[in-house]
Amino acid sequence: MTIDTRNRKFKLIELVMSVDNDEALKKAEKVLKEASLKPDIQQAVKPIRTNVSLEDIKAAQNYQPISYEEFRKIADELDMKESVEELLST
Repeated sequence: MTIDTRNRKFKLIELVMSVDNDEALKKAEKVLKEASLKPDIQQAVKPIRTNVSLEDIKAAQNYQPISYEEFRKIADELDMKESVEELLST
């Protein structure tokens, strides 16, 4: 938190303490609650890693490949009646 942000918060506290109108305080409370629920995009975005190999990604995601035979067994167990075209159209 920067000094400017900290000072702004203290000034807001002083301003709120000086307000005697209950309706104004309720409105301010509502606005501040809504603002605190919105995610900060800067905190949500992670920096892009450079020089990442496919092996690095596999390790990070704990990728465990399966054989074609295992895949077919799982696919056959699904017992899907729809054609590939039908599934892709919806």
